[in-house]
Amino acid sequence: MDVFYYWKEFEENVKKDMLGRFVSSREQLQKLEGRDPDYIWAFIIPKGFGGQRGKSDCKLKLLARLKWSDTPPP
Repeated sequence: MDVFYYWKEFEENVKKDMLGRFVSSREQLQKLEGRDPDYIWAFIIPKGFGGQRGKSDCKLKLLARLKWSDTPPP
């Protein structure tokens, strides 16, 4: 199982030098507990395409594929 992460505040996070950090609620993370996802796929909807969600021509931009880990790296 993989996790798809819509990075809503990507540009703001880049400006604040917060790359490599994902913000999620404890409830959302608890839903994944015990499932051991393989990867997190982080994506955004580029500017100008935000109003097209749900349409077949919606554009996504893949930002990263990250290996899932329950523990912080050393």
